[in-house]
Amino acid sequence: MKNLEGMGAAAFRADEDDMKTMRNNFPDSAGIDAAAIAALPEYVRNYRCGDSIEKGDPYCRTDKFTTWGCSPRLKQSSWHPGFKDHAIAGHGLALFFVEILLDTLRDLQENDEAGDVPGLLSKLLQEDIDLYNEFRKAELPALHKNLLKLSEKVQTDAAELGFDDELFFRGPSMCHTARLPSQVRYLGILTETDEVGGPAPVGEEAYYVGYDREAVEKNPSEDSAMRLVYETVKEREKNCPGVVVKPDYPDSWFAGSMDGWTRLTIPNTAEKDFFGYDPEEHQGIIVVHWKKCAWDKCPPHYLSPERSNDWEMKINSQKVVKMLDINHGGYIAIGENSDFRFEPDSNGQYVIELKVNNQDDYVELADFVLY
Repeated sequence: MKNLEGMGAAAFRADEDDMKTMRNNFPDSAGIDAAAIAALPEYVRNYRCGDSIEKGDPYCRTDKFTTWGCSPRLKQSSWHPGFKDHAIAGHGLALFFVEILLDTLRDLQENDEAGDVPGLLSKLLQEDIDLYNEFRKAELPALHKNLLKLSEKVQTDAAELGFDDELFFRGPSMCHTARLPSQVRYLGILTETDEVGGPAPVGEEAYYVGYDREAVEKNPSEDSAMRLVYETVKEREKNCPGVVVKPDYPDSWFAGSMDGWTRLTIPNTAEKDFFGYDPEEHQGIIVVHWKKCAWDKCPPHYLSPERSNDWEMKINSQKVVKMLDINHGGYIAIGENSDFRFEPDSNGQYVIELKVNNQDDYVELADFVLY
């Protein structure tokens, strides 16, 4: 966090010694009787048992996670903090922001222009806009390269291609993502449907959820579309009827060996209209994010970007010959003649085609980003 602060990012962090002191000053639920434990507030009882936090007897381990809605739930691993430990961090953050808010109100109260509230608000908003514009146009410090941490080989490759990574800090960009939560999916923009909704219990979604991940491997795409898929077994809380427990899902775009050439278009018509898309503002650089495998243990038929002989990609009919690794699962698509800028079609769009060559193999992609 200190390194990030040195690069200009604002950071708020709690001192670990202070956090330890705070945790250790919670009542010891191991040293009092059941009636005394029950008398403690919910976020205090059974948090500390002896020298242990959220574990140990009599009830610190069993009361670690909330049980409303359904229990046990996915992701309740022994190494994950429980709701009371999260609450400590949340209350600490909230207190900090409340103090900042009160300080700000006191400063505004003492301002000479406090009598004209609308005028002062307008002035402060304009100052904020001016600062943001100055920030966007300012020269990037050399430290920004530390955030990307490209390997020496990738830096060399990027330099040979004439690629300037300042692009990632200045934009503009447009992300065509399968992942949730995502307003472009909830509003039907990504999927160009009138199925609109928000986070909802499994089975009660009003937005377009896509195809079951297990089913698509057995059935080819009917219209050659790259299909939006979801996974139920390890990601959806099927056993929590009526409750939204975890609305963030790593859904993906899927292309399998049975599909032949699959395709999708970015930006689609709905995205163009909603975002006021102007192709002249973009450079035609496409970044593709592969879906990461859990614990980096990929199934045998999953195709990684490095296995480029086993899959083929085209962007507006131009063959993609290489994927330049920029970390975090992101790859820049490189076309023939080492060209990383693709020309938009007559509609200002990019048709991405993907084909898997070997039987039973497949590719899963998290998103496509247009710069």
